[in-house]
Amino acid sequence: MSADPKRGEEILDAARKARGYLLPLHSVLAREDADVLAAYEQMMNALYLKGRRLDSKTKELIYVAVLVALGAPAAHVRAHMERARREGATPEEVLETIELLIPAAGVARASVGFETWRQTFRPDSSTAEGKS
Repeated sequence: MSADPKRGEEILDAARKARGYLLPLHSVLAREDADVLAAYEQMMNALYLKGRRLDSKTKELIYVAVLVALGAPAAHVRAHMERARREGATPEEVLETIELLIPAAGVARASVGFETWRQTFRPDSSTAEGKS
């Protein structure tokens, strides 16, 4: 383990600039194990951030789908929804991505995604929960 706070902060700053967001794991690893954070960032740069065959918008829509299907925390899903928007996705494209999860992952998972979508793109609207 490498508890090198200065190195961890440098890696953290680079990750924030590259993504536009940070997750709790970034802060924990920056503080407690900069070596693992550096290895994680190297992998994420190669697989996620670096331009390859899929454009950034498509990658973000895939991330939204996978994270919703896996039941990731809403803040993590929201970070990718917001990045998808910055990469050119419309709220309707993000919504359609979640709709595809109904048959693949089920209504329960998709419903959580729909609520995160509402909070991200339509925060002033209310849910119809409990209404028929």
